[in-house]
Amino acid sequence: MRIRIESVGGFAGTSVPVADYDTGELPADRAGRVRAAVARLAAVEDAGGELGEIGADLPGYRIVTGEPGAGERAFEIRGEPHESIADPLVVLLGATA
Repeated sequence: MRIRIESVGGFAGTSVPVADYDTGELPADRAGRVRAAVARLAAVEDAGGELGEIGADLPGYRIVTGEPGAGERAFEIRGEPHESIADPLVVLLGATA
């Protein structure tokens, strides 16, 4: 699964690439944590939960998962992430560290 993360928003409305990796290139345990983090984001969003605060000028992250042209899914996390999203966000941002 391909993961692309951009830092977005703020008053300038900029978008800056933060991470771009494929779970197939990660060690199995780390790839499993990334897949679980994506599943957690999807579960919260699918249940109608908010992934962050509302406001176009708030800084945040855009996370795009999947394969280009074959089922990509995007998540927008703005401002301070809700408690249920903080851990998955840390996993996704630190996956290649």
